Amino acid sequence: MRNPFVHPSARPQRPDDPLRPQSEAGDLRFYMKLGSQRDQCLAFRRHYARQDAPAKNGHLILVTGQEKHGKTSLLGWCAAYLRRKGAPRDHHRRHLTVQSAIDSVLFADLSPFTFDSADDRVRFQKLVQILQAGGTRLPLDISSTRESEDHYRVLAHYMQKGLDCHLLIQLPPMDTMEQIRSHLWNAWPGITFLAETSPILYADLEKNTGGEPKELSTYLYEKVQDTAFSTFMHLHAGPLQDDEFVSYVRERLRISNCTVHVDDDLISEFHEHRRDIVGIGHWRSIFREIFDLPNLTALEREHFNTFSLGGTWPVSAQSKIDAE
Repeated sequence: MRNPFVHPSARPQRPDDPLRPQSEAGDLRFYMKLGSQRDQCLAFRRHYARQDAPAKNGHLILVTGQEKHGKTSLLGWCAAYLRRKGAPRDHHRRHLTVQSAIDSVLFADLSPFTFDSADDRVRFQKLVQILQAGGTRLPLDISSTRESEDHYRVLAHYMQKGLDCHLLIQLPPMDTMEQIRSHLWNAWPGITFLAETSPILYADLEKNTGGEPKELSTYLYEKVQDTAFSTFMHLHAGPLQDDEFVSYVRERLRISNCTVHVDDDLISEFHEHRRDIVGIGHWRSIFREIFDLPNLTALEREHFNTFSLGGTWPVSAQSKIDAE
């Protein structure tokens, strides 16, 4: 039985990696729009409601949130949505098949090249290498200009006029507000940057705003102004709601056709015991470890002992009654 809490794209040595539906088609059906993320997905779709929106402006999409709250997966859903939508500019391209839409949007993942390990010029060279490795023909002098904004301006123009494509670029986690502003200025029409906050930047934002999503948005839109050719958008990955801890487990089992017996009350009781766990990533990793156990046929109380506070999990009054 395949572990229902391991994504299809996850590598054996990194089973808790986030969903990457932007590049791994099998991951898309595992993305669950729970709570606040459902609202964020709707907001993103409204932002791109106009079919020609990606061509009219460049975009920078920033997702804020705490660690293990699903920031990377939300960005992946956004990228997957844009790829399936396509990036047509003309009326005759409004009715694209899914495959032709995906072919019209290129994706490059620069997230491994963090801001403290590579400067903008090196990162752009890596971008060129990724595109060329994927079969994209680019002008030989594409990275010959000195300034990074010129690199992206030339690349965006070539993407639209030469290749009739739109380019999605996933950036490393952002550490500073200046990195956000500078990449918004590099987001020429035809280019969309996808980014999330690093723990360092998110901690600073919490200090300035209290961490509430509405206050975060107000603060960011005040500090990051749209340019004449690029648009900034803020999304937020929040915690799971109380009624979603059980439904998340149930839905993962359903999607995976998993027949392991699960008691909803047991999961609810564990959630009450571990109120400190609020992020979808942490919640998933617990069940991933449990479902890695050999010959698992039913979820039992003992399976949660490893994850209990202080090594013990107090027995509830109802459990005592049931035991008697």
